[in-house]
Amino acid sequence: MDYTQSFLRVANTYPEFREALEIIKKNSKGKAWLIGGFVCRSIIQDLYGVPMSKDVDLDFIIEKPQDIVVPDGWKIEKNSYGNPKLIGQSFEIDYVPLNNIHFIIRHNLEPSIENFLLGTPLNVQSIAFDIITNKVIGDIGLKSIQEKIVAINDMEQARHRAEKKGVVPDDLVKDIANQFGFKTIL
Repeated sequence: MDYTQSFLRVANTYPEFREALEIIKKNSKGKAWLIGGFVCRSIIQDLYGVPMSKDVDLDFIIEKPQDIVVPDGWKIEKNSYGNPKLIGQSFEIDYVPLNNIHFIIRHNLEPSIENFLLGTPLNVQSIAFDIITNKVIGDIGLKSIQEKIVAINDMEQARHRAEKKGVVPDDLVKDIANQFGFKTIL
């Protein structure tokens, strides 16, 4: 199964995706990855026909951040984690330095995409699109999509995310599984 092609078939239908890639490439040195729901939801839409929201939220991890050049018509603020958030007229881009990932800091790990993927709250979130190589990576997330199962990947991160949403971790699992029509492991 070529998950990269599944991702790109859907992602490339979003002009926001292409615009965000240009913005991120101009504002980073080294590697950068698109993470979050946009990646897994694009693949799930392509494979299983589960429609993706037209509201686009794009989150990028940046290996070597640099001073951000804000495009015309955009503004910059901070997200709830204190990282830069670029706000355009129709969508937003979270710009997350790899060395500022909560899981990596908490466990005193080497800043790497592999260590980020180990610390996602849910298994289905353990996936990323490398914008330099144009490849989808993340064995845990891809297995979750293939098996149609949502489970907790890192309990401490799941508790942290659930707390921010005012729910318990099992509710995070059930909510995402229901959205995708997947099974849960609680």
